[in-house]
Amino acid sequence: MSDTTDHLSPFHHGEREVQTRYGVREDIEAFARQVVRDHMPDQHIAFYENLEMVIIGCVNGLDRPWATILAGPSGFMSSPDPRTLRIDALPAPGDPFHRTLAEGTEIGILGIDLAARRRNRLTGTISAVDAKGFAVGIRQTFGNCPQYIQARSIVGAARPSDNRKSLRTSRFNASHRAIFSKADTIFIASAYLGFKGSASRGADVSHRGGKPGFVRMEDSNTILVPDYSGNNHFNTVGNLVVNPKMGLLVPDFDNGHILHATGVAEIVWDGALVDAFTGAQRLIRFRPEDVVCIEGALPYRFRFDSYSGDLNRTGTWDEADQKMSVKQGLDKIMPLRVTEVERESDKVLSLWLMRADQRPLPAHEPGQFLPIQIKLPNQKLPLDRTYTISNPPGGNSYRLSIKDEGEGALVSPYLHAFANPGLEIGARPPRGSFVLDQESDRPAVFISAGIGITPMIAMVEHIALTQRSRPVVFLHGAKSPHQAAFLSRLEALSGELVTMRSHIRFSQGSDSERGVSLPHSEGRIDQVLLAEFLPRDEADYYLCGPTQFMRDTYVSLRALGVDPKSIRYEAFGPATVIGDPATIGKNLASGPVGVRFSKTGVDVTWTPESGTLLDLALAAGLTPEYACRSGVCGTCAVRALCGEVAYIRDPAAARANDQVLLCCSVPHASQDQDGCGPGLRLTIDL
Repeated sequence: MSDTTDHLSPFHHGEREVQTRYGVREDIEAFARQVVRDHMPDQHIAFYENLEMVIIGCVNGLDRPWATILAGPSGFMSSPDPRTLRIDALPAPGDPFHRTLAEGTEIGILGIDLAARRRNRLTGTISAVDAKGFAVGIRQTFGNCPQYIQARSIVGAARPSDNRKSLRTSRFNASHRAIFSKADTIFIASAYLGFKGSASRGADVSHRGGKPGFVRMEDSNTILVPDYSGNNHFNTVGNLVVNPKMGLLVPDFDNGHILHATGVAEIVWDGALVDAFTGAQRLIRFRPEDVVCIEGALPYRFRFDSYSGDLNRTGTWDEADQKMSVKQGLDKIMPLRVTEVERESDKVLSLWLMRADQRPLPAHEPGQFLPIQIKLPNQKLPLDRTYTISNPPGGNSYRLSIKDEGEGALVSPYLHAFANPGLEIGARPPRGSFVLDQESDRPAVFISAGIGITPMIAMVEHIALTQRSRPVVFLHGAKSPHQAAFLSRLEALSGELVTMRSHIRFSQGSDSERGVSLPHSEGRIDQVLLAEFLPRDEADYYLCGPTQFMRDTYVSLRALGVDPKSIRYEAFGPATVIGDPATIGKNLASGPVGVRFSKTGVDVTWTPESGTLLDLALAAGLTPEYACRSGVCGTCAVRALCGEVAYIRDPAAARANDQVLLCCSVPHASQDQDGCGPGLRLTIDL
């Protein structure tokens, strides 16, 4: 595609291709034509004149991009006119920019104030060079958002040295790995050198930030950088699409070194590794051809102030590795230790857990659960249970909020009675497909009852961290304020999220022993209440709670015209599926079914209220192995000795012809009642 086809666009064909790929082409074109200028407005001029350093991207005679830093006291940059930026600073010998500085050189400039998290980008051509510095003729200029910038304040100039050691290699080495391992800030230089009449032609330099170590050195010839959501211009990625040559600048803020590299980049658009790294929309794989590390070259000493809040929605490579291990079936039991215990209501206790071996926790998505394994006194074998992670991703702890199920239960009463800081349990990595759609910007409607609030609180807290403008409706049912978990947190969230509407229904009255400032009423969540709160526009609906609540709510939503494809649900306790009878599947048994667990000699009767065969076995006091509860891992596979099962969802795990997955199966509807013996329709080898 030729850029002569749209001379008015601020974007070249590579940038437009990526914008189209992500479905933002029309919106960003209209927006950019208003904010991308061919001159600097007064506020941009003032911004550059106050800066004490600037990031430079340039292209040398071999069309290799490089990135570097120039510095000086406030005022070392000035603008004699809105289309010119004067920089009174020169690169030091050994700096890759030193030999490239000449009239006609394509240059990109990133003015960045780390302390204020402000930045501005411009592109142009060097128009003059003298003994003090150089001037740049501006081609494009625009502001950038503060995303992913770690706040650092300049606390003094670095001690100058005439004997700075410059080490040049063609590959990365161990010292470079040490820099990458703690880097939270890098800069990428790229260039589009196509149609000379295009306003988008030229060099560019951009900022990338992440949690320390977000740049992974795969080997001496490759690094991987996660690329997060940005301003949708796709200047860097668009340049690399049409010209894969790339420059890299990594400042070592602790030791004052600067790592420069130039080489070739590849965009990894999708795949398991992209999916595994939380927040990554794609990856940039970079292979160096020339590497220069200059010791003590950073012009200032910096004080670290704070990480960007945007990092809450991003991951780490350790977390990505854990996710990949889960997908590859290598998820071993990890040791967790209780660090804090918090009472949420009369019957709900929260346990905060960290890894006992000090390793990072596997990342989770908002709404997922944690399969735990705990050894109780007087129990020969550990017991497996699953509890929802009720805190959002991004921290170094899991919060499990557990209801005391009372007489007949084993694990929850034990934890309520004996869980104290220091208690150790085992756990597999987080599982579950009932998760928040983090790509959607539609209103999110959360409808829960009882302990079903646990995934909902994780989801809405994540929205508060990452999507503060997203409309939220939060409806919850509880017996009374004393039995309602997270009321104080919901009150706080309602203050933090101006787009959030909340209402609590108390089925046994709003007893006066505890004041509730949230909007509330007596009764149960019903169609009348739903009609009052449902958004007029299309929305995403999340349901979680007891079986009958789920079914009644689903029917009410459908009666109000909600598209069933917009409804996601998770059931707590003995629940199978909800929905219209026609959508459930004709192969699911609808009446009582006799089931025998042959190894233990236990005969039980299954009904739709019993839930899955896993729920049935647990309720009968059996201890089958299980983990994901969603048919993904295959842990719960056992032999069906007689009879057939039907699946409430399509299982992904492989299994032998005579095996069934307990976690997502129920008895089949088609077999005679006595097909496996008097009163029995199904026999399981358990």
